[in-house]
Amino acid sequence: MIPKPLLTAATDPRLRPPDLAAYVLLLAHLDYLTYRRLKLRWLAKALQMDPGNLSRTLHRLIDRGYLELSPDDGEASAKRLSARYRIPFSPAQ
Repeated sequence: MIPKPLLTAATDPRLRPPDLAAYVLLLAHLDYLTYRRLKLRWLAKALQMDPGNLSRTLHRLIDRGYLELSPDDGEASAKRLSARYRIPFSPAQ
């Protein structure tokens, strides 16, 4: 069975292929309840992405409701070494 958030993301025309790839990887490492710290350098390397492109991808996922940045971490940035994220229960439509 495909998790509903992944099915929603897979059929969302607003997401680009790198966004979807990042989301799939994030689903494997994040939680719905607890914000978890991710090292952005690790994430960029795992996705074979430039940190600037990763920053834009994370912003798109946040803007579309697929990802939440911890309020304590402020703005997602390519210059940041790590940040805490979680997956919302229900992605925005």
